[in-house]
Amino acid sequence: MLAKIFTALLGGFLVSLLGSLVVLISAGNDVDSNKIAQTAFVMLFISSIIVTVLTDTAARAWRWYLMISASLCFLLPISTMIYSGLYISETSGAAAQAGAFFGGALATIVTSIFSFFLGIIFLVIGFQVGNKTKADSD
Repeated sequence: MLAKIFTALLGGFLVSLLGSLVVLISAGNDVDSNKIAQTAFVMLFISSIIVTVLTDTAARAWRWYLMISASLCFLLPISTMIYSGLYISETSGAAAQAGAFFGGALATIVTSIFSFFLGIIFLVIGFQVGNKTKADSD
């Protein structure tokens, strides 16, 4: 029982942090983007607790958390691209737009490389944790 509580808190925080980061970057510079990200954090944390309650073991809950975290890592470059596009559309002048374009492209490339490797790590660990073995099914 203690393992499932620890799983719900730590795994839920991991998924909620990555999910709210994706939402926050996609929302842009608006004043409401912080409220949207906070709402996403709370909703993802509540759904993570529900996932922990519905799974039979803490290891299978970790499997769910790691798979969801991997998918959120793979979505992170897309949200960076959206944010770059929003920032480019807000600038005026050809030189400022060119600079915003190259800066956004660089940010997207760095985010893509970082989140790709982090997503692969989450996927590999997620496939190893919580597998049903023959001893579990007997």
